[in-house]
Amino acid sequence: MLSHLNQIGGTDHWAICHTRYFDTAEGRFRTADIEIRGGEIVGLVTPGGGKAAVLIDGRGMLLVPGLIGELIVDQGDDCFDFEAYIRHAMLHGITTISLFTDRQASIVPEVRRRGLRAEVYCGYRDRSIEGNPITAISGVQQVVDLYRSDVQALEDDLIRISPGISSQLFASSSLTIRLHELAKADGKRLLLNVDSGQPHPDVFHDLYACSGTMLLRSLSLLDGNTIAVIDSTLSRRDFDILADSGIHVCVLDGGKLQAGSKMAGILNRIMRTRRGILLCRLSGAALETADGSISSPAFGWASSGSVGQMAEFIVDAMTRGGSTALGLPTVGRIHAGASADLLAFDIPPSTDGDPNAVSDARLLFDLIAQKRPRFVMVGGECRVKDYALVGGAAHCALAVME
Repeated sequence: MLSHLNQIGGTDHWAICHTRYFDTAEGRFRTADIEIRGGEIVGLVTPGGGKAAVLIDGRGMLLVPGLIGELIVDQGDDCFDFEAYIRHAMLHGITTISLFTDRQASIVPEVRRRGLRAEVYCGYRDRSIEGNPITAISGVQQVVDLYRSDVQALEDDLIRISPGISSQLFASSSLTIRLHELAKADGKRLLLNVDSGQPHPDVFHDLYACSGTMLLRSLSLLDGNTIAVIDSTLSRRDFDILADSGIHVCVLDGGKLQAGSKMAGILNRIMRTRRGILLCRLSGAALETADGSISSPAFGWASSGSVGQMAEFIVDAMTRGGSTALGLPTVGRIHAGASADLLAFDIPPSTDGDPNAVSDARLLFDLIAQKRPRFVMVGGECRVKDYALVGGAAHCALAVME
């Protein structure tokens, strides 16, 4: 049990036995022994079948894959306390954060200090708008060199640097294609705001005579190496093009989604194809917690009173869908080969035998929205222990089976 505090010790091979866990592939709870070696899940076996050096009693707990946070779009606003956001994210079970910023050099050190995984999308441009004229400010090769410099200076085992474009007006077609090629070659994604030039729609239309989605299609960029940041202002035709393509999507203000809406229907189509979906919010967005949800800047979606209508979508975006969108197949899941990024909750939901029970994904959503995990692990090492942040890497104190 989680209340029995015996250290795992120095071994790197251990198993949590007879534990309930959330299977993201099926969207349901299961029971298994989960074996971990060297920070990686190496096997899920029949309860009682674990053969690791140390066996942890997992009865009375629920294991959930480490959550993938909303993409935070950094608006350069000093009102957004990024250090506080990281603390809240860890305490509430977010083990992988994603960020769209042009301040990567100052933000990455704080992420590294906390030991979180991070996908940092750096904003690049080769054009600017002053008044209405579009002016070249650098060459494509200069931007490419800057991107490569950022990768070399800032990347490590937990942090990846990827290219991003804040507006299609700020990047020429040549630069957009080149950044897409680089992302593809590195096994990453190009993050691109499909905004049709907002807040300059007339300039965009005069330049291209089409929507941003149509421009991406003409450049053959609607594929699995691109994440499109979208909002409800896109036309139905644009939504249909995105839904029928191979692109991943990042939904701005996902907490405002409602069942039956135009965007919800498109997102359901994308989910059925098992493509990636992320939630997204602006760093300056006001957060007002809805009834029954945790008051925390970790979850922007918690500010919507109708958020429960999209519970299964939100769970997918914070697990399987989010990892697929980011191109990180070993996070947000519990299976052999996945990273041991895990959350342990004290109270596992149980609906076995109840024909009127809601879906397991909805139960998990309620748990995430209302409770904090007792333990949070990244690569099998504790970042949160007994609801408090741990300084440096540590083993979690769990109940060792006799």
